[in-house]
Amino acid sequence: MITDTWLLYEAAETFLNGINAILEEHVPRARESPYAKRWWTKELSTLRKDYTILRNRITTLRRRGEDTTQARRVAHLARRIYLDEIDKQKKQHWKDFLDNPDNIWKAARYAKPSGAAMDIPELSIDGQRYQSDEEKAKALMEAFFPTPPMPEAPSSRARRAVHQTRPLEWPRLTKHEVERAIFRSNPDKAPGIDEISFRVWRELWPVLGDHLLWLYSTSLELRHVPKQWKTARIVTLRKPGKAD
Repeated sequence: MITDTWLLYEAAETFLNGINAILEEHVPRARESPYAKRWWTKELSTLRKDYTILRNRITTLRRRGEDTTQARRVAHLARRIYLDEIDKQKKQHWKDFLDNPDNIWKAARYAKPSGAAMDIPELSIDGQRYQSDEEKAKALMEAFFPTPPMPEAPSSRARRAVHQTRPLEWPRLTKHEVERAIFRSNPDKAPGIDEISFRVWRELWPVLGDHLLWLYSTSLELRHVPKQWKTARIVTLRKPGKAD
């Protein structure tokens, strides 16, 4: 049985996929610095794009409740080819670099340890030391995202008061509130996994404002947030000069 939540989920996915397709067609990607990933090639871009399509295909099939065995096998092969080609290009680029006699001193400087921490150092929290990567990851998760305390059970008098109180009516979300939230956000913040930044939403607001309002309003009414809105990549950065 198709539920309203499933329809919201499908609408959000179709909406984001449509925007990504338009951006890929009409908005050229920024060129990378010539000093970053000099080993990168057009073939790698093609392999990455093919792998991304296959990976998204798995997600689509899983959401529809269909079998993903074959899709996973094909995506795994594409990923292996993509990663192998990256290793190949890196090794070839480094070999070409070393074959040039003019780069001998640069290579020596690159090989010299910089002194910067390449790994997460040993963590110490409340006298407890964490050394392995698993222990550090668990400690960081507990520090950044602690488990909220269990709510206390309300008394019988409080429960009767709740039943006797009229439920508050949630005010409907307005288009102005959505617009204000988008335009107050930093347009240059790093986008999520959908690669759609707030600058894009600002530019598309005159055309897609009503669609965004419908998605957010429906999400509030159903009390459900689609999975693609709840996925994030968290990177822990060590501040320079800080021992802990």
